[in-house]
Amino acid sequence: MSKETRTIHKYVISQHGETTITLPWHSEVIHFAEMAEGELCIWLEAPVKTNFARGAVDHTYMIVGIGWEYDDDWNPQKTVVDSDGFVWHLLLKD
Repeated sequence: MSKETRTIHKYVISQHGETTITLPWHSEVIHFAEMAEGELCIWLEAPVKTNFARGAVDHTYMIVGIGWEYDDDWNPQKTVVDSDGFVWHLLLKD
């Protein structure tokens, strides 16, 4: 059985409101971090064969801090501590 070829995509996520990204089918968040410029980014892995040619899906993300309220249609995905010591949580909308 041959292994599937994969690729990694990087996206900047806004710290103000929602960010909607059209992603290749079967994408998965593998990392959430702060870049040197202070931007919060996610890295997603996706199979090359299914990439955009096989379909794309819109994913909506939001970043919240400790104690912030959000509706139950948001699901926590990853957490990061930025260079100022603030903790941010990446949420994905159902």
